[in-house]
Amino acid sequence: MSMQRRDFLKTIGAASTVAAIPGCATMGGTSGKVVVIGGGYGGATAAKYIRMWSDGGVDVTVVEPNPEFISCPISNLVLGGSKTLADITVSYDNLTKRHGVKIVKDTAAGIDTEKRMVKLAGGGELPYDRLILSPGVDLMWDKVPALNNARAQETILHAWKAGAQTVALRRQLEAMPNDLFLVRLIHQKTRRAFPGERLWTATQLTSLATVRFLRIRNREGCDVYFQPYAAGRNAGYILLDLDGVGRTVLETMGADGLQPCLVLQTSAGHFQAWLHISNCALEPALATSVAQHLARTYGGDLASADWRHLGRLAGFTNQKPQRRISGGYAPWVKIVHAHAGLASSADGLLQSVSGWLMAQQESHPPIGCAPHEAGQTAAGPISPAQATQIYQHWMSRWRIAERFPQPDWSIVDLWVARQLLSQAIPVTEVRDIVQWGSPHFPRRHGNPEDYLQRTLARAAFPRPAGGPVFHLAEGGNAAEGVFPPTASRMSEGGCAEQPVNNGPRRRHPNPRVS
Repeated sequence: MSMQRRDFLKTIGAASTVAAIPGCATMGGTSGKVVVIGGGYGGATAAKYIRMWSDGGVDVTVVEPNPEFISCPISNLVLGGSKTLADITVSYDNLTKRHGVKIVKDTAAGIDTEKRMVKLAGGGELPYDRLILSPGVDLMWDKVPALNNARAQETILHAWKAGAQTVALRRQLEAMPNDLFLVRLIHQKTRRAFPGERLWTATQLTSLATVRFLRIRNREGCDVYFQPYAAGRNAGYILLDLDGVGRTVLETMGADGLQPCLVLQTSAGHFQAWLHISNCALEPALATSVAQHLARTYGGDLASADWRHLGRLAGFTNQKPQRRISGGYAPWVKIVHAHAGLASSADGLLQSVSGWLMAQQESHPPIGCAPHEAGQTAAGPISPAQATQIYQHWMSRWRIAERFPQPDWSIVDLWVARQLLSQAIPVTEVRDIVQWGSPHFPRRHGNPEDYLQRTLARAAFPRPAGGPVFHLAEGGNAAEGVFPPTASRMSEGGCAEQPVNNGPRRRHPNPRVS
């Protein structure tokens, strides 16, 4: 008679587990006490089968502080929205009623191996003949002073255990619904981007594997940035950096009908507010003008008011050295407020800024969008919105994003400056166009003014030797703005191909970060 695989494993498991308990010589006559610390997958399964395979002869007690078991491996279904927390929550009642396992709702505080005794945090003790340790994973909060309190532990998202952390992560993304999110990792010390650029759905972004990957990079010194993604346009979300202005500004914004959908505290006294102002993607010039209007109105950082500015992701640390707290620890990025929905005055804001933008365009015809006659200038000082429009025009005409997935923006700045100067645009206006229109100016330049002066000088006085600095496509000329046909020419000969600064090359027309 052949033995089935299940019966064989059952016999081996029972013999190895039960026979080790004093007084358990046979399956029918097993006895003794087993204490299991931890009621997760490992502990609950061990308790169940010891009771089953000993025919109920072994007394089994599980020490578990939680009243219910919440499955961590499938918690990403909650993050993705296909399940609720209740769907992945299991009571310990079946373990008790069906298998006779005793549940002690407490935490093991110590083990006396000589006396074979488990000491409980509540003051009790449990004797055992055999002890099984299966406590699961948890964070050692006492090792991080800033997190060694209940409020911080409720705020900081770690996602190692399912439960409140899972719900909080889901809440953060629900505040900013979008099809895709752009995530960038920038190493703080080197200012280099982590290889590759990531577009993730909310489900992908909040999966345990993704979160752990981001945590490792963050621990290695990378800042974690994200932004709702809409290709070459703004996804309808505007980011406002509020440094040192206080929380009263947020109350003022709410009173004005411009309540943020998400507010993050990136360090002490520093906040980032995301406003949802449109369900449709916005053109770069309009989004930038809105961001600049909000920055001026509420005391935000005007330098970071840009249509594709990236914000920090909550639950990760801010690696900026100047933001370090006592003890040299990096502060955690915390959620202050999260509530999905358009700002109640979003339509009025868009209409107001759109009207202003149109008036600016009518009163100051865009320069640099077509060849100009010598000596032709704009009717007045160029506005940031105009600068963005002009710069974006040349980026689109040269197909920067399509041809160069990782352009060096110093070179693009140089080409734009040379193109505008070739049309007799005044140097002061070219300077403003580069300053306001370049996608991430001032990037990480230590001296932005010096960078602008050097760029304009090189654009006006190209190197006389070494071949042309602006490569022409067949039949093209520089005045027509024909871009070099191959990406390799960005680093081939001539001074224009060498970056003005030695900053990191980027894989994508790089959004600004803060």
